[in-house]
This record gives sequence, structure tokens and C-alpha cells, in this order.
Amino acid sequence: MRSLLEGNIRAFAVRGLLLTLGQGLTGGLVMLYVKNVLGADALVIGSFTSLWCAVFVVFILLGGWVADRYDRKKTYLLGSALALPTPLIYALSPSWHMIFLAYFFDALSSAFVVPAYQSILFSSVERNRRSRAIAVINTLSHLVNMIVPPLSALAVQLTGGLNNLRLMFLLQFTVTLCVWLYTSKAIQIKSVNEKLQPNGLSSTMKDFFGQIKKVYRVARERKAMPWLYLYLTGPLAWGVVNPFWTIYAAEVCKSPLYVIGLLSTVSSLTIVLLQIPLSKVSDRKGRKKIILTFRPFRYLCLIILILAGSFDMPLFVSFIPLLAWVLDAIGVSSSPSWMAASREVIPEDLQGTWNSLLNLLYHSTAVFCGVLGGLLWNIDPRLPFIMALVVDSSIRYPLLHKIPETLLAIRYRPRAIGPHIAIYGLPGAGQTYTARLLGRMTGSEIVDERFWSGDEEKAERLIDKVLKRDENVIIEGKPAVLAARRPERSIVVLLVAPKEERIIRKMKDVKKPDFIVLNLIEEEDREVQKLVKRLYRADISRLPPFDLAINTERIPPETVAKIISLIHKEKLKR
Repeated sequence: MRSLLEGNIRAFAVRGLLLTLGQGLTGGLVMLYVKNVLGADALVIGSFTSLWCAVFVVFILLGGWVADRYDRKKTYLLGSALALPTPLIYALSPSWHMIFLAYFFDALSSAFVVPAYQSILFSSVERNRRSRAIAVINTLSHLVNMIVPPLSALAVQLTGGLNNLRLMFLLQFTVTLCVWLYTSKAIQIKSVNEKLQPNGLSSTMKDFFGQIKKVYRVARERKAMPWLYLYLTGPLAWGVVNPFWTIYAAEVCKSPLYVIGLLSTVSSLTIVLLQIPLSKVSDRKGRKKIILTFRPFRYLCLIILILAGSFDMPLFVSFIPLLAWVLDAIGVSSSPSWMAASREVIPEDLQGTWNSLLNLLYHSTAVFCGVLGGLLWNIDPRLPFIMALVVDSSIRYPLLHKIPETLLAIRYRPRAIGPHIAIYGLPGAGQTYTARLLGRMTGSEIVDERFWSGDEEKAERLIDKVLKRDENVIIEGKPAVLAARRPERSIVVLLVAPKEERIIRKMKDVKKPDFIVLNLIEEEDREVQKLVKRLYRADISRLPPFDLAINTERIPPETVAKIISLIHKEKLKR
């Protein structure tokens, strides 16, 4: 982990840690403060989210374009400065009406911070360490989140209740200001694009829309369109429920303030334990499997909360949110894989605009979902959670199966050839005659069909013993098919390279990422497969492994034996 905490990654880790400290001072009680102290109802709380999303949507594409075409660090610092008044507004508000202003500044800030932050982060770490870098940043933040919110919530409860949260907001402002000063000095960036020289409004607008069009075209080429649909539908699940998590725990599950303070602790502890190990797997094996495996835990969280709101068992139900938050945290632990997969699918020089496009789609839908969540809550507090469960599991989870895997676990290395020769083929192809010719040429023992005897398990054991021998043995027929399972012990004859090797070769030619090249190769394979099937009624995709394929109808057996012998000798020399 220490090797990851360098440069901008270290700066962002410190930033996340301090911001989490500041946010934790309010103990996860902000929505309860707005509702119970400032007098907002569920519909007003939903309207806050809708306003935030509307402002964010108006400015997000501008924020991404400015980050890509001018200066990412300055864009990030501008956005961060816009968020500074937010905690002061919470602290000084006499009623809920001023909270609209806090949401406005926070949304405007995020529109510039989000694309710049993600672009700087992704350009600061290699692709095969990216999930771990994100996980380290998140883990350090969650370590703080385990401790500060429950202590703050307990302090608020012991000192007079939610009204004392105003002092915490003032402290939060001080921490946020310190973070801004720190990041202004600590973040260093390298340019990935030439800065755009101002050349009039017309030229600027042309470049702005041209950049968006280019990102959309690249997304289609790289099969990234499922990500656009995922972000477009996201608020229909989580946008309707996000404002009401802690309110549901307090009012429906009847959880006391100290339990609500502990929610962030159990959630953060779970994420701390899981996120870095999962990110290591993600950086070795790929992103998609991690996302698909752990997403359903979020559905279990929703199911438990819905059931908790359906039974009148106060002592038991009041602690149900603790279990629900743990399950949700297990699902959220895959977020570094989600973030890496959704961003690295697009080239680095277009990251800001791509991030903005994703956020534009998400928050365009979210504009209406906050109010929708409030309306559903007023009908039945369980309805927002039911809607989240249905939309995410039935619409968005199938879309996740269609996203491209952006990190292929290519471990292929050219293998050594063992001392044996395995020859298999179609009936009548001459493998027996070729094996006998090779046997006379090399003076080698021949293992043939007599080893088969109809018992595959017994034959496999015998062939394994043969393959372990050091002297040269020629294996032909069905035993050779078994020997092909261990190609490192023999040259297998039946010129096609393994798919991993083909990917590596093609990457050198087309200069594109491995997951794009894999798509190209698979498309080409499908075309060849269709042609072979149409012309020859054959299937070339299910053959056992082989190193050399020769047509014995066109090449005499003596020549075939010489070719195999020559190749075998050359391989053994290496």
C-alpha cells in the first residue's frame, strides 16, 4: 500500500481522509437535522436532491470540457472553493429555506470537481494498479468514518440534541478550508492534451460540442454504451431512496441516535476489510466479475429494510439497520472496480468529458427522482426502497453483464516444448503411419491406441506416466488427445497461436488496449467460423490444443515426418 501512496494518490488520500473527518462531525444526522430542526418534510427533502441534480446537469458538461481543454488542477480548485460556503449555510440557517442555497453551491462545486478529480486520479496511476489506488483512498476515509460519526452522534445526543449540530457545521467549514489549502499545494498534474487557445465564442462552442461528439463516437467503438444506460437509469433506483436512508432507520425502524451513529462505523469497517482485497483481485483478474458478484448484496440490504418496516417488533427492528448497512457495504466494496471499469474504457485525454457525460445522464434523471422519492415516502416509506430493488435488480444488473471487461488477465508466456511428440487427427489422416516413420527416424518408442482399451481414466493415468519420462516418446491417436492436455511435455501435431498470443501481437499493430483488441479478434473469429461452417460444415472452435496442423493429403507422409522431426529438434535446442 505504501508504494501506492505517492504523488497525487497521496494528496487525494489525505484529502479524502480530512473531508471524511469534517463530514463525520455531523454524525450522519444531517437529514434528521434538516427535518426535525429546520422543519423540512419528505417532499422538501426530495426537492433538495432535485435542485442539486438540476444545477449539476446544467454545469457538468462545461466542467468536464474545461478540465480537458484548459487546466484540470485549476478546475478542481475552482470547484472545491465553491463548496466552502455550504457548511456555513447549514450552521446559520434559521429554517429549511436556506438549505436550497447550500445544495446549489454544492452542486455547482461538484460539476467542476468530479470530472477534474477523476481525470487527475486516473492519469496518476497505471491501469493494473488503479483499483487498488482507489481502494486505498477509500479505505483511509472509511477508517476515519468508523470512529468520528458515532462519537459525534453520541456527543450531540448527550449535549442537548440535534440543534447542537450547528457547532459541528462550523468545525466542518474549518476542516474544508484546510483541505482546499492543502490540495492547492499538493496536487501536481501532467498535461495529456494541448490547452485550447481562446479564439472567439463560435470556435469555443464548436470545440465544446465536437469534444462531446468525439466521446460518444469512441464510446460506441469501444462498446461502452451500456455504461451510458446504467448511469441514465441509476437514479430510478438509488436517486429515489438516497435522501431517506437515515430517516428510515430513525422513523420506521425506530433506531436511537447512537445506533444511527454506529451505522457509518459498521459500514466503514466492512468496506475497510473488503475493499483492498477485492481491488487486488480486480487488478489481477478484471473488473467485471467483482462487480457482478458483489452487487446482489445491495439487494439483500434493501430486502431486509423493507421487511423491517413490515413488522412491529421495536426492540429487534431498531437494530436491523446495522445488518442492512453491513450488506450494503459489502456491495459497495466493489466500487473501485466499478469506477475503474466505467472510466478506463475511454482514452485518458477524453476522461473529463466522458466523466461529465456519465454524470450528466445520471443527474438528468435524478432531477425528478428526488421529488418522486418524497411522493413515494408520503404514501409508504417502504416504496422508495421497493422501487430501488426492482429497478436495479431487473434493469441495471442485466446491463452490467454487457459492459466490456477493461482489464484482461493475460498470463500467456511462450511455453517450453517437452521431449515427446503427440500426433492426433481425423480418421484416415495418417497419424499411425507418420508415427511409425518418426519412430524409425528417431529410434523412439511409440505409444498408440493399445493404451486406450476403452477405459479413459486408466489411459489418462498411463499417459501421465509416459509424459513424466525424460526420453523421447511418440504418442499417436486417442492417447495423443489426452497428452494434448499437458502441451508443455510434448509438441502436439494435428498454424494457430493461443488467443492470448494473438492479442499481444495485434496490440503491437493497432496500438489499442487489450480489451478492445480482444473484441476485434473475437469478431474476426466469428466471421471465420461462419465461413468455415458455411463452406465446409466444420467447427474450428472446439479442437484440442495443437502446435502444428498439416494436411497429409497435400504433403507426403515422409515430408510430414521430416517437418515434425526438424521442428522438434529446434524446439529442444531452445
